[in-house]
Amino acid sequence: MNLHINKVAIILSLYVGFSFFITPCYAAKWLCTEAAALAEGDTFYSCGIGVSEFEQESRDIARRSAINEFEEICKRSKNCNGYEYIITPLRTDCYRANQKFKCYRGLQYTIGKSRKKESVIDLEDLNNKISEKEVELKRLRATVYAKQKLNYIEKKIKESKLKASQARHNNDVTSEELELKEIELIQLKSDVIKYRNSDEVVKEHERKGEGFFINFGLINDMPFKNSGSNSGAYNLSISTIDYISEYSSHFYNFSISGISGHKQEGYESSFIEGSFDTGIRFDLFDFIVVTPFIGYGVWEFSSDLPSSAYKQISAHGLRYGIGLGYFNSTTKKNKKEISYRRYSFEIIADRYNNLSIQQDDLTAEPQWRGKFIFSVGSEF
Repeated sequence: MNLHINKVAIILSLYVGFSFFITPCYAAKWLCTEAAALAEGDTFYSCGIGVSEFEQESRDIARRSAINEFEEICKRSKNCNGYEYIITPLRTDCYRANQKFKCYRGLQYTIGKSRKKESVIDLEDLNNKISEKEVELKRLRATVYAKQKLNYIEKKIKESKLKASQARHNNDVTSEELELKEIELIQLKSDVIKYRNSDEVVKEHERKGEGFFINFGLINDMPFKNSGSNSGAYNLSISTIDYISEYSSHFYNFSISGISGHKQEGYESSFIEGSFDTGIRFDLFDFIVVTPFIGYGVWEFSSDLPSSAYKQISAHGLRYGIGLGYFNSTTKKNKKEISYRRYSFEIIADRYNNLSIQQDDLTAEPQWRGKFIFSVGSEF
């Protein structure tokens, strides 16, 4: 009798132990073939499925799917969201069918009783990472610039060779002129070698991403009709640019224009205007610049001219325009420093879209006007 009881006890013990051992795996297996998730008290079973032509990729997809399944349910559960938890990997089953692998991945999450600690963001480390990415971006821009410049120089070398050959054949140039063309060709070859050295060109051009310019100009007319004044105004502005590519850049322009005490027919008039513009600057053919822009401006006009429809008026509104001109850039090296000087002459046409008049009893109609601008600055 005792022997029989002992056998029964041993069998029950083995059954309980074996059942305890296989429960997570069995739950995961059942879960992955029958459902997507299962919750038992503080324990959560999540399953993911992955299908791919490659087994490892299928396993990765199944794992990410299981994690996403848990996270979607946890963030909607009051006894899970915000609490710490322990992840226990369960089994992964994979089989192949129709030339693809299909994997089932089970994960067990045990939800704890304590809340998660709030993560602290290291701003200094974050700023350092941002700076590293900015440097990486400048280097990529410089690499693209180097390839474009290399193609341009090689094209110039071919043109120089062709011109020199034609000049010799036609006897159109003297020996001194031919010698100068040869020197120019040698310099171009030197530039090709330099631009093929990626480290050197990146170091030289990674600084060419921004710029600062001072602009001086003249305006031919007032921004509105019927001013009665035949005078224009002087303009002073400051521009900053950020290169988008070798041939285009985004710019911001802060401008002030005005004339005070202008005498006409024995009468005086004055005008002052402030504006902020932004737009894209396009450099074409290495000497033409095109600058479409949009901005916002405020201005004030006063006059005692009999021909003027307005004695005193002030307004503000949106403005837009486009510029077309000539530019030239030079590169200077001072020891290890490299600087880029740029100057340009530009004709700009601008117009206010509407004029918001501050005086209720006055109205003004906007008109196109012209500007002549001289700009000088540095790129770095």
